Amino acid sequence: MKGLSAQIPPQATQIYQVLLDGGEMTATDIGRSLHIWPHSVYRALKPLINLGCVIKNRNQPATFKAIAPQQAVNLFLAPQKDWFLSTFSQKENIILEQPGITFLNNRNELLDTSIVDQRGSRKKVCLVVSGDEIPAELVLENTRAIKRGVSIRLIVQRIDKDNLKMIHNWIKNGLKVKFYPSVNSRIIIIDSCIVFVTSYNPTNKDEALGVRFVYPPFGKIMSDFFNQIWVQAKPVPASLSGMEDY
Repeated sequence: MKGLSAQIPPQATQIYQVLLDGGEMTATDIGRSLHIWPHSVYRALKPLINLGCVIKNRNQPATFKAIAPQQAVNLFLAPQKDWFLSTFSQKENIILEQPGITFLNNRNELLDTSIVDQRGSRKKVCLVVSGDEIPAELVLENTRAIKRGVSIRLIVQRIDKDNLKMIHNWIKNGLKVKFYPSVNSRIIIIDSCIVFVTSYNPTNKDEALGVRFVYPPFGKIMSDFFNQIWVQAKPVPASLSGMEDY
């Protein structure tokens, strides 16, 4: 792990400890605690966010929250573990462990945690989304995943004048997108191993109470569920007038 540790500046470990002790903080708050400038804080936070040790919440100003060490380790290792077992182990020799479970309190936590998991995706990502705008970081991770051969299928539950252009851009970027209006939840399935299931309230886009599972048997069940919806879902229309047929 020498190569990985070399990517973590000493200030980053200090910042991680400050966040563990102090809870959610802005870059200014962190800088004040360590007597460093906010731009130095942002630079040191970047590798922590990439590793899944810290979550950036999209407040104004942005705030940062440390993930507990054991949970951060699980987030980092889960995709690597799944890849290793699927590559080097015979299925009948894999011993299933207890599922890893993480609770999610809002849409920001769902987005930030799933971005970290998607960085480790190997084969496929299946998503059921609300149709609200997604952050640039997730768009970038989707693009990177497609470039390394990951298949991304996405079911959107709402299409209107505010998001149709965005959805068409997703398709142009290589995502396979369909429309299905009544799943009433947000779902993300990564390599049939990691599953996110949260609530979806059309009147409050930031609401997303739910759970993240790391458990291949449940991943298989949810993948089958997604495939059933995918068959019933409709193609994204070229214009809103096409929605009249739905």
